[in-house]
Amino acid sequence: MKLPIVVVKEPSGSYSAGFLDLPGCITSGDDPEDLMDGMQDAVETWMHGRDSSEFPGKASTLAEALEHEYANDGAIVFVDIDTSFLDETAVKANLTIPAWKLAKIDKAVEKSDVDKDNRSKFMTRAALDYAARMGLNN
Repeated sequence: MKLPIVVVKEPSGSYSAGFLDLPGCITSGDDPEDLMDGMQDAVETWMHGRDSSEFPGKASTLAEALEHEYANDGAIVFVDIDTSFLDETAVKANLTIPAWKLAKIDKAVEKSDVDKDNRSKFMTRAALDYAARMGLNN
């Protein structure tokens, strides 16, 4: 999805950008390439903790972007954002693990106060928690 941003060159020589369709979603970079490299991460970070329905169904058109209150603050650029991270479709995954490990996981599921009786949710939560500890928050 191509989303409009306003790019501003700061007095320090660095660059910043704000997404017109995502209020408060901003990013910055030392140079234009650095700025563009951070776009996807900025959007995913902005969406973290939000419901996917908060993401706009369609992007503003150029005419709409030109009417935005921040349009005159810098250059309007449309950036391509990969929205696949919003896809919440359940996908079946086949795992091969030793029986004793699966039994241990099932015991943990039974004792869980959050994902009781749901191995898939339990394992997904555990994997995502582990990924977050590795610094992979998005």
